Amino acid sequence: MQEFINEINKIRLLNKNRWYFTSGSFGNHVYQIKGYNTWLQVCMIDANINHPSGMDISVAEFKKHLAGVVEYYQA
Repeated sequence: MQEFINEINKIRLLNKNRWYFTSGSFGNHVYQIKGYNTWLQVCMIDANINHPSGMDISVAEFKKHLAGVVEYYQA
């Protein structure tokens, strides 16, 4: 889980004040993410349910949101 969170956060940091898009997998799940800074407009897992975050949340809240999404799919 931490590896996934670190990778998404790294992409966010490389794209400050710009839209970013990434896709990949964790475990047996495929994800697609579109975000702007800490706002995840699209956080789609297995092309199934969107898990967007609030806008302009703190980095800690951003990471907590990503952890919650991963935990949901690992349960």
